[in-house]
Amino acid sequence: MEQQQIKDEIAKLQAENASIGFKVGAVGLVGSIAGIYLANKQGKRFLGKVGYFIAGGMVARLPLVFIYADKLSGNLARLEQLQKQLIE
Repeated sequence: MEQQQIKDEIAKLQAENASIGFKVGAVGLVGSIAGIYLANKQGKRFLGKVGYFIAGGMVARLPLVFIYADKLSGNLARLEQLQKQLIE
């Protein structure tokens, strides 16, 4: 493989990993906001709202983490291989 092809594939994999990270983060944020909304409806105080914020984000994000775990680990392994090829 030529160096430019390797660099292009590295950039593509990094962009794909960033995209997955943004998706997971966005879903986590929506879950956190839903947690605050639920805490307000239940009349929780400050610490209750903080807890619901954290729990809502974790619960919402968890399925996506499991869905994308294999894809991310494969991408990271491929990135490592490409970077070694680039150095050689």
